Amino acid sequence: MIEIFTIPGNIQDREYEIQVWLPSGYHDGDELYPVMYLLDGVRAFTCRDAEGNVVSSMASFMDNWDKEMIVVSIGGPQGAGVSEQEYCPFSQVQQDGTELAGKGDEAIQWILYRLKPIIDERYRTNPFRLCTAIGGYGMGGTLALYALAKYNRWFSKAACLSCDFSVGYDELSCMIANSYVDSNTRLFLSWGGDEGETRADLSKQVGCSLQLNRLFVMQECSVYPYQQRGGTYSSESWNKQIPLFMHYLWKE
Repeated sequence: MIEIFTIPGNIQDREYEIQVWLPSGYHDGDELYPVMYLLDGVRAFTCRDAEGNVVSSMASFMDNWDKEMIVVSIGGPQGAGVSEQEYCPFSQVQQDGTELAGKGDEAIQWILYRLKPIIDERYRTNPFRLCTAIGGYGMGGTLALYALAKYNRWFSKAACLSCDFSVGYDELSCMIANSYVDSNTRLFLSWGGDEGETRADLSKQVGCSLQLNRLFVMQECSVYPYQQRGGTYSSESWNKQIPLFMHYLWKE
């Protein structure tokens, strides 16, 4: 069962669509549920059925999974370059000399101080750290990784798929290295074997991912680095990873 509502954002002058997946027996009891927040999850975890209709792969997975929880999908940024700006955790001078004013930290604070209180008030959530996760792809995956380290007091788990390390990687790795991350933190960090245009692109992605993996392992966190064979930068590839990261984050 999916409920939908909108909420004003604090970065762009627009309404954000929020989709909330609830367990089938939600209205029949008084159980408290863990929550996973997905950055732009509507776009990442959708596919088409045999009739060509767009359906939520995450919802389909949750309908058949034996762990009951709430999944909150946050409508993503719209427009060329907007996603990079809104989700990038750091401001950067790009190669062409223009400045990218990263708003990622503001986006996470909006989730924690605006959206999460609404979710916790409207629904029967278990609001504590061990029952709260975040996930994303591309620059959203990078932001989820950032949130796991900087806001580890609120997030204990993250699924970070096809992270974009083209900007802010040095700042990100430095921040993670100097953050206190609780040892009961779990991170699923993945990339596709066919994402980059060249072998050099893939090599850079793997190197960056494994370096960040090491920084979390050094703090005794549990990390699942995963290269998807034949994986591409696409919802088709990310949908195939849903059972992997959900099981790892919530059941192992």
